Amino acid sequence: RHLVKTLSVLFPDGYAVDCLGPFPANANDAKITESILQLNNTFQYWCEDGDVAIVDRAFRDVIESLEENGFDVRMPSFLPPKQKRLTTKEANSTRLITKNRWVVEAYHARLKDWSLLSERIHNSLIP
Repeated sequence: RHLVKTLSVLFPDGYAVDCLGPFPANANDAKITESILQLNNTFQYWCEDGDVAIVDRAFRDVIESLEENGFDVRMPSFLPPKQKRLTTKEANSTRLITKNRWVVEAYHARLKDWSLLSERIHNSLIP
């Protein structure tokens, strides 16, 4: 398991704006994003009000903070309790979001082509 992790900010065409971190591996994505929004104002330079932030379900606890910072947050739908499937509209929306998130997964796969990033990253390498 990795001992540190990073948070990637990408444009829809796969262009990497920034790779933030390293963060402790036990910090979840929502906590990392919350700390970035509170301590770092670089998002103001990259984004405008109404820009879409496509996130996965790991960011569910930080959606309100992202919206307060002017983002239009898109996340795959959750299946409500006692419901066997999503509505057609929810399913189509979730598929579209998942297709757009592929850019992020492809970026992370390219990073892992480097041997340093494909294996365990030890704390001794953190500056």
